[in-house]
Amino acid sequence: MNSHLRIQRRVWRLLARSMPWLAMACLRAEPSVVSFRSVCFDPTASAPPVFHVDSGTGRERIPTSKNDIGGPHKASLRDEAFVDFFKTDSDETPAFSIKVPAEGRERLLFMIVSAGKGYQGSAVSLPATGFDGGATLVFNLCPVEAAVRQGNAKPESFSPGSHRLLPISVPQQDDMIATQILTRKTGGSWEAVQSTRWAVDRRFRSYLFLYPSPKNGRVTLLGIPERLVD
Repeated sequence: MNSHLRIQRRVWRLLARSMPWLAMACLRAEPSVVSFRSVCFDPTASAPPVFHVDSGTGRERIPTSKNDIGGPHKASLRDEAFVDFFKTDSDETPAFSIKVPAEGRERLLFMIVSAGKGYQGSAVSLPATGFDGGATLVFNLCPVEAAVRQGNAKPESFSPGSHRLLPISVPQQDDMIATQILTRKTGGSWEAVQSTRWAVDRRFRSYLFLYPSPKNGRVTLLGIPERLVD
């Protein structure tokens, strides 16, 4: 057997042995894909922005909304941890990136918030249980501690920058709940800054954003309902 043929056979044997490892390497190289819902929080009168994300097969257009929860959308992860948002489908540099938490990736909400002349974003893992019809997820975007009181119940407080599920106590005879928004005074007591009534409809769950008004700095609320699948 000539030396050329022996070398050729050795090369083929080495390739055959390495094929499973090459296949695994290719699989590892493929980026992970996450599914997410989105909302744009921007108290100004400007139109909501449009972004693009890498979906694994190309760029997907993500139209954002201030009045409802968009999606679900899909995006590929960069470095297994980040989703990049681009202004156009041909930009090389992202306008901003969102870091995705290690846990709760199957129920992600991306919050896109105005920041100066642009936007920034953050990811929230929605509650695994309890966020059902009639429930409300509260986000305190104020620089002060705020609270929500339903009826005569004890105020449920939210530290600045926090969010959590608000327990709902639905009246038996009424589908409206008297609700107050409060802020913590210097002495520790609560001061009511808004009073309203919330409709409770078990066909929807709600997202409530507490934020300072750009006009006067007072605590303002924005509620966005999300209809549940029947």
